[in-house]
Amino acid sequence: MKLVLRLTLVTIIVIGGVAWRADELTTSPRLINASLATDNSDSPAPPRIPEDFTWEGNYVVPDLGIEVPFIWTGNGGNFQMTAGGAGDPIHFTNLIFAGELYTLTYTWSGVPKMPCSHVGAFTLDDLNEGFAEASFVGKETLHRDSDYEVNHFRSVGVLELSQDLLGAAADGIPIRVPLMAGDIYVDAGNSEQIRQLLHFGLQNLYDPNLDEWIFIEQSSTASGDVTLPDECTTE
Repeated sequence: MKLVLRLTLVTIIVIGGVAWRADELTTSPRLINASLATDNSDSPAPPRIPEDFTWEGNYVVPDLGIEVPFIWTGNGGNFQMTAGGAGDPIHFTNLIFAGELYTLTYTWSGVPKMPCSHVGAFTLDDLNEGFAEASFVGKETLHRDSDYEVNHFRSVGVLELSQDLLGAAADGIPIRVPLMAGDIYVDAGNSEQIRQLLHFGLQNLYDPNLDEWIFIEQSSTASGDVTLPDECTTE
């Protein structure tokens, strides 16, 4: 079966090490981006990930009471997100490396270790195309250790089931199933600087409440290390 993806933030950043390949699905739904507005012409520039950067902060799963260090690095178009480390209750890494997307969960409390998942072909340009479709929610102030003036964007993943799949039961009425949502907060003066992310939905199956947060506290335009784990080179 084939899954046609319209790339949005929440469909392509795989957090928590949960991912599906198109050939593992048993239906042929269509994933669309549900916009909050019909005209974004007056919106600020959408989020965009630069080629080179180093961002550090925390990865938080509130309902589990877990907070671990988080680092997100970019190097020439490759990038790597790593939450936690050895000994932490959550430890995973996600990468775009040489045009391919990988996710590897080393540790997640209560979940057996899974092998590296090679999700498939994917690039930084693909990611930024997805960001470009995010809907502008509004200007906000984040009150953390420091205050950040940010622009808030949202991307929503919806499964639109095909009429062929539903048959007469649909009677011409579109049947859509909400799958996931992403809230992206970028500096008001720099759309290439993410300050905060909220992910909610089926990509977070390891978490009972299906949500997770990323808070960026330190940032640099310097490139960081991006290393494909050995487990992903032999998968």
